[in-house]
Amino acid sequence: MTSAPQVAAENIQEAIRQHITACQSGLGNDEQLVVYSTSGLEIIIVENIGFPNWHTVILVGKDKDKNVASVVASVTEIHLTCKVMKVVPPNKAYRVGFIQAAKV
Repeated sequence: MTSAPQVAAENIQEAIRQHITACQSGLGNDEQLVVYSTSGLEIIIVENIGFPNWHTVILVGKDKDKNVASVVASVTEIHLTCKVMKVVPPNKAYRVGFIQAAKV
């Protein structure tokens, strides 16, 4: 039997997946969904999201100085901000990805 906290966390995971997928589905070639995560004073632009188990999320991306950064947190405690932005050439649009649990 699945516990109530596990069900709640799995629902949050699915809501995150569905929201990001829906936001990205209508983007043009010159647009991208920028997902920000704030952890303390650190802000990262999220490029990949992984859910290694029902209660943990791993966010991988870059900080303001373009250093690779990651956040490991409880899925019930993360805060994400999503914003559709135009891509300025010569930059290329990217899509936020989801990492399979075994690869996180």
